[in-house]
Amino acid sequence: MNTLGRCSLMCAILLMGLIAGLFYAGSTALLGFDAAQRPDAIRAMQTLNAHFRNWMFGASFIGSLVMPALTIIFFAAVRRWPVAGWALAGLLAYLIGGFAITLLLNIPLNDSLVALDANSGNSKAITDAYFGSWSFWNWVRIFASLLALGFLVMAFREEGRQED
Repeated sequence: MNTLGRCSLMCAILLMGLIAGLFYAGSTALLGFDAAQRPDAIRAMQTLNAHFRNWMFGASFIGSLVMPALTIIFFAAVRRWPVAGWALAGLLAYLIGGFAITLLLNIPLNDSLVALDANSGNSKAITDAYFGSWSFWNWVRIFASLLALGFLVMAFREEGRQED
């Protein structure tokens, strides 16, 4: 029995579920912000972004990379290639569709709002572009994270088969 492998796989599933849910909640919140008056929406996003990067976010955001990677190592070490393969698929789906998009697109979009004066005349054009682009890329992150979660669940299923 590969106790460390199973433990890392269960943690990977839990963390991926958390990050997928977090991204989903972000899109849900954005619907409310988008419906608000622009100055209020800008201030709300500025406040949210100022406090969002914390240990809770970091644990799921980074952990969703680390735990599948550990799972791959643990199952490859005992030559359980199907389990390691599903975990690798999950890791790659999240790495490309969740983690990289966050770093390359969503965070720079969030940072673009930091210095924006909510009452400036050009804030509507900027926030219209922000909300549209951020929402699109966030839905990509949601689907990628859910796909990654599905791959990790398949790894868990395969692990159960190999024990029979």
